[in-house]
Amino acid sequence: MKRVLRTSILSLAITAALATSVGAAVPGTLTQQGRLIDKATGKPVTGAKDFTFSVYNAATGGTALWTETQSLTLDDGYFSAPLGGTTPFPTGLFDGSGPRFLETRVDRDGDLARLLDGLAPLEFDTDGNRRLDRSEMSRALFAALDLDGDKSLDLDELSRHPGDLRQLRYRGPFAERRFKELDLNGDGRIQPKELKIANVDFDALDVDRNGTVDFGPAGNAFWEARGYFARAGEWPSRRAYVAQLSPRATAEQLLATFDADKDKLLTARELKKRPDLFLELDVNRDGTVDANELAQRIRTVDGQGVDGVPDSFRDRWDLDGNGKVDPVELPAAAKRALGIP
Repeated sequence: MKRVLRTSILSLAITAALATSVGAAVPGTLTQQGRLIDKATGKPVTGAKDFTFSVYNAATGGTALWTETQSLTLDDGYFSAPLGGTTPFPTGLFDGSGPRFLETRVDRDGDLARLLDGLAPLEFDTDGNRRLDRSEMSRALFAALDLDGDKSLDLDELSRHPGDLRQLRYRGPFAERRFKELDLNGDGRIQPKELKIANVDFDALDVDRNGTVDFGPAGNAFWEARGYFARAGEWPSRRAYVAQLSPRATAEQLLATFDADKDKLLTARELKKRPDLFLELDVNRDGTVDANELAQRIRTVDGQGVDGVPDSFRDRWDLDGNGKVDPVELPAAAKRALGIP
């Protein structure tokens, strides 16, 4: 879930300018209060959320003059945040030189996380420094939009882009004009060189403002190759963990499929067709998977539901790794829906 709201704070700029003119000190912090409602349910949002506050010099687009991220706990949807307490306001921010607009983002990378989910960003790290600059990030964004992999974007593919480009899906004069603005060579397609990541989207990822989207310390190579990085990095993900199991997996099913010697332990040899699954299940790395390790992974899947398992039909249900989904691997409800006896 991501919420973005940009409102004018011109009055704050005037107040600060007047305070300066009479020699008074400009406040070091300002308080932002509000209430967050889930648009899908109409109910107040509760729990901890990451808020990103930014001051811009324009109502849309523009340049971020100051940004701060805070983790806030909502009480019946209400929050209160002291702005400037973590990242001090720069000198001259409210000097009266022009209007200022405060943007509030909840779950800063929400839309980008959904779009980039499953993309392997290491493929775009051309210099191997575990970070993406604007050019590399633009190529990664393009690849996420390019559904058919033909190295160009049509209007439908581009309409998956966060922000105002989502409106392209409704066609009409706006869509035609906006698409032409990006289609610099007029060939009716958007080429890689014609798509640059917007400042607002890059800033949502580049939390420390060092000009790159950092992956953080090197972690599990298996998961990083699939686009999942430790939370210490800046690469977005809507899921912290994906299990190589179906949402209906049970310990009994796993043992029935792989435990050839019936000793209630699983070995790398027994899972030779699923080395990825063995690596995941063998938590303590002792070369065998016992009942406790099976239960631990099953609980993880139960807790996350479909968000904790692979997206593709085959990856989700092909438990034995033979490259196809056999009827025995499907739950009863799925077999009924597919007309399988």
